[in-house]
Amino acid sequence: HPNKTDKLSPTAERPDWKCPVFNSTDVSTEQVTLHSATSVACPALPEGEFSIVLFWGGREVHNLTSTWNTQTPPEGLQTRRENLTLLMSSGAARYRIGRVSEENAGLYTCVVCKIYPPPYKKEERTTLVLLRVAGKPASCRPFTASRPNDVHLEVGTTSWENRQYTLVTGLCLLIGVSLIFTPLHEVCADLLLNTPLWFLTQCKAKCKDATDNDYVNMKRGNLKRPPGVPHPTTIGHF
Repeated sequence: HPNKTDKLSPTAERPDWKCPVFNSTDVSTEQVTLHSATSVACPALPEGEFSIVLFWGGREVHNLTSTWNTQTPPEGLQTRRENLTLLMSSGAARYRIGRVSEENAGLYTCVVCKIYPPPYKKEERTTLVLLRVAGKPASCRPFTASRPNDVHLEVGTTSWENRQYTLVTGLCLLIGVSLIFTPLHEVCADLLLNTPLWFLTQCKAKCKDATDNDYVNMKRGNLKRPPGVPHPTTIGHF
């Protein structure tokens, strides 16, 4: 599957960034020095088909759809995108961020979605990467503090809910087409059955008309001489 990426471009000016404060225990913090490496942990990988999506500052920067089970390791064992490296093993995944700087520090959220088999399930883990510089407070790029609530799966993948919706839609379409074409089917069946019978009936009627003879009286009757016409035996005799 193709991976979508959003380039982490540097900014011309770097203001005094302030990082949000989270009281929730589900957000871990990583304080690193300039150009060092760190990791962003992801939730446990479910067996079957799943999708991993990484958000940075509320924006999607990487995603991958793969499958695995206890006998088969995940497909796409290592996916590298710029300074991001996705490392997966059986049941676990993490993003390695190389050369952390002011341009790529911030809030990372890794979302794992179980696609198939059902039921559909979504889990996420959030890591706040802070850049520690000597003599300065920890800093990170400005971002939206709210974490993503909805995950749009990679184009070409379909969740079980979407598959159910597609199945129901197809079934409704099939029923509608059946309701439309059933009367037409009955009409066509009547034509196919009744038309030969009608032609046969007409042919029988015409044949009967052709073979039937009207009665004609052929018996010789007495000849009567029209008035004023002499009898042929007397013609020529005076």
